[in-house]
Amino acid sequence: MINRDDATAIIELVKTMTLTRDEFAKSLAAFAGRPVDIVDGEAELPAGDAGRVAVRFVALPPRRLGGLLLLPQARVTVVLDGLTEPEAAAFLKRFDLAFQRGGG
Repeated sequence: MINRDDATAIIELVKTMTLTRDEFAKSLAAFAGRPVDIVDGEAELPAGDAGRVAVRFVALPPRRLGGLLLLPQARVTVVLDGLTEPEAAAFLKRFDLAFQRGGG
């Protein structure tokens, strides 16, 4: 994290997620409320009053569970730039909810 004098920071989070590129695009569109341009696995979103967020998708080898179940894997990097701490927290809460998946 890089702190700045204006109470904002650059924050980079890396998550390993179980989703395909198509699922990533659909979840990102649901999060943004509109289709999002994804170029070379990366999308940019406005956030907060003057911030921006870059979200990168990199497919990883699938993970096999129990010999029968093969799960897609991806490294998703979220870089928040120019957001205050409350803006960053709100963005990440919404992001996690948009990418949450049910099971059972």
